[in-house]
Amino acid sequence: MLSLLIFLPLLSLTTFAVLPSSLRNSLSKYIAIGTVSLQTLLLIFLATSPSISLSSQGFYTLEKTEWLLINLGGNGYLKINYLVGIDGLNLWLVALSLFLLFFASLASWHIERSHLYFALLLVFDTALIGCFLALDFFLFFLFYELLLLPMFFLIGGWGGEKRTYAAIKFFIFTIIGSLSMLVAIIALQAAVIDPIATVLKMGLASSPETVSHNLIDEIWQLLAKNKLSHPEMVHTLEYFHLIEPKNYIAQAYFSLPSIRVWGFLGIGLAFAIKLPIVPFHTWLPDAHVQAATPISVLLAGILLKVGGYGLLRWLLPIFPDVFIELQTTLAILAIISILYGAFNALAQKDLKRMIAYSSISHMGLVLLGIASATPQGFNGAVFEFVAHGFISALLFLLAGVLYNRVHSYNMSSFQGLWNKQPYYTFFIMLAFFAALGLPGFCGFIAEFLILAGALSSPALPLPLTILTVLGIIIIAGYFLKCLQTMFLGHFWSEKKEWEEKLSDLTFFEISQFYPFAILIVFLGLFPSTLLSSISPAMQNLLVDLEKAAQFWFH
Repeated sequence: MLSLLIFLPLLSLTTFAVLPSSLRNSLSKYIAIGTVSLQTLLLIFLATSPSISLSSQGFYTLEKTEWLLINLGGNGYLKINYLVGIDGLNLWLVALSLFLLFFASLASWHIERSHLYFALLLVFDTALIGCFLALDFFLFFLFYELLLLPMFFLIGGWGGEKRTYAAIKFFIFTIIGSLSMLVAIIALQAAVIDPIATVLKMGLASSPETVSHNLIDEIWQLLAKNKLSHPEMVHTLEYFHLIEPKNYIAQAYFSLPSIRVWGFLGIGLAFAIKLPIVPFHTWLPDAHVQAATPISVLLAGILLKVGGYGLLRWLLPIFPDVFIELQTTLAILAIISILYGAFNALAQKDLKRMIAYSSISHMGLVLLGIASATPQGFNGAVFEFVAHGFISALLFLLAGVLYNRVHSYNMSSFQGLWNKQPYYTFFIMLAFFAALGLPGFCGFIAEFLILAGALSSPALPLPLTILTVLGIIIIAGYFLKCLQTMFLGHFWSEKKEWEEKLSDLTFFEISQFYPFAILIVFLGLFPSTLLSSISPAMQNLLVDLEKAAQFWFH
């Protein structure tokens, strides 16, 4: 079922090849929207199935298939399995992805060269869902790399005047992060073994069912003494083996503290770029401003979350000791991102660029929640993933409405828009208030949990939390400034001909925005809808981190 959820878009893509060229443009949008709708139904079925329950490993369901067994010569074997799973951490990210893909497709209804556009969107769909569900690091890396290509072409093919520059900048930043991650993965696989597969390869058991705990203990003892001969070892990059410190070969690369720091930085760089964290953020404002509105929705709403998800799923469980050593440093980077994004947003005159910088500030909040290493902080970070996904997507869609009317994002070109566009003003006020963390909206819940986690974390000094509050105040400042500049007072526009074009929202536009508004308010009033499934996953993660950290420090 999970595999169908991942690869259904690619199956749908094959229909493009058999469609007559005269029908591809007209039918491609229906195929894309139908595919995302089917994926959503599959996810609902998975999430509500009576047979779904948490396994001993903390996942609702897992799918595993043996894929590759590569002979490394005298260094043993590398086993790569197709392993995917869903738990409380990635469940809501997959749901958010499908929700935003559906509405991004609707917003692309009149896009030019639609068959190419929606083909790329379907590839992006598969890569995105695959990233969130993959539980083998090599498999995750493949999906992570696949994300780059469709987004590069979507920005470069359907963006603004400087779209080529923005796309190339996005490509360069992402590929640098990918290469640093790849180097770390290559070194990581040499340090980790699968004890059960190694027992089978040594001929000490005939099947996985016959492998006893005593045999595994013997393998672990040999590993601890570094006496296991290389030709017998089966290396792996599976999540469940990577997070078990006993599976690391003594004196191997990632058993040495100094090398573990470099591994943390290598993988962390890729996720810091994607999140993005200052100073690895400069690709984001250009990409947002130049990308078409639906692509900005996907960039801010979900692509940034891949970086935060990677920190929680991969980086922290593999390097808990390094994470604890660098906790305060990560918190400082988070504060810098919060303040930098907020001050830059405050200085912007371009509405879309302001929203882009606000995303940097909010992703700084995500990093702060993660750096706190507390249940509240982790829950707040994941809640912020979802809350910011809905809010930022709605903001970019609303900015796109204004651009479609008059082809301008300049905030100083308008005044008193509420007189001409009351429905438009209602939705943008709701999105602004949610983004600045007003109680009753989902943004407030996320910020409250993150601040509570930062305050209760012994590793984070109190002044850092105070600076966070300052950043949140500035966030409120630039949204209120925009509201005052563009929407209050008597109506005025820079050009006379704009007056007729600045019509209020159509029924089609309102029907797109209401689901966002409902979810933003609903999750603000009933946060347990998310937290009931997020909290167990975050608690399991914290327990695993603590156990692994104790091992490495010992």
